[in-house]
Amino acid sequence: MSASGTEITLLRAIVTLDPSIKGIRPAASETLQELRNQFEDLLMRLIKRGSKISNSTQSAYAKFANYLLIVPALIVNILQFKNKIFNFLFSECR
Repeated sequence: MSASGTEITLLRAIVTLDPSIKGIRPAASETLQELRNQFEDLLMRLIKRGSKISNSTQSAYAKFANYLLIVPALIVNILQFKNKIFNFLFSECR
């Protein structure tokens, strides 16, 4: 499965816009959910358009599903990166 830079950026945005963040206000949570939905719709449209252009044997829906399967791994990577940044910042303050 090959991904364009735009698809990767949209996936990152989808993962980052987490409406279930602890301590977030309900209005902010709703806004994040709306933005996430828009990015998911945009990703699906982009994949559909790309499938038509490339005549790929993989359907657009299968590619979208494959992206959904890698989201948990992306979340883990983002959390690990965030932890590294915090550790670096706090180690520099000591």
